[in-house]
Amino acid sequence: MTVHCSHCGQLLPQINPLVWLAWEQIPAQCHVKRAIEVACTGKHSLAMLVTSNNLEIDAASLAYWANKYGAQAIVVTPCPCGNYGSPIRECTCAIELIAEHHQSPVWQMAEHADMWIELVEPTTSQKLDSRPRESITCMLARIAKVKLPDQSIKLDELDDGCMQLLSAVVRQLDLSTWQIQRVLNVATTIMALAGAKKMNAAHLAEAVQYRYRQT
Repeated sequence: MTVHCSHCGQLLPQINPLVWLAWEQIPAQCHVKRAIEVACTGKHSLAMLVTSNNLEIDAASLAYWANKYGAQAIVVTPCPCGNYGSPIRECTCAIELIAEHHQSPVWQMAEHADMWIELVEPTTSQKLDSRPRESITCMLARIAKVKLPDQSIKLDELDDGCMQLLSAVVRQLDLSTWQIQRVLNVATTIMALAGAKKMNAAHLAEAVQYRYRQT
């Protein structure tokens, strides 16, 4: 996995993967692991937003596994200190620094990724949960069974329910034509993971959840 500076975009020395956590060691983050499964299945680009220093190793580990198995994952912070938008930590960055951070090459890459997901600080009970977690072998087994269609679902193949949902999303998020196609590409992967032959609103809704929302 290549690692870039979040400010200048320059390549940083690669971190020894041995210091990263095994897939099963990463607590909670089920929504992130699901996004990684989708991204690995469809070879999608995935941006992971982390707003807590406590999650840096978790994020780096998840990005490592995502890239190892076919996704194109990068990790970004919302600002230089990492706390912008955090409900529990105060951001110490000047507005000008945040604006500059959002113009950095890595942030621009993240904004244009096929998928966008935010890591959430695990609760105390989640951190102390000793129950066995799903292994990455199980995830890879599911991916191996997926047969992706030759091409993504097209607009004229969507039923009325999907079109109504997509129309509402396009208005709300002001999606461009290419962004709409990114949503359909991800939704097609989700449909294939579900073993479905026809897209439904649930597949499309999950794909929409992975869109970047500018704050």
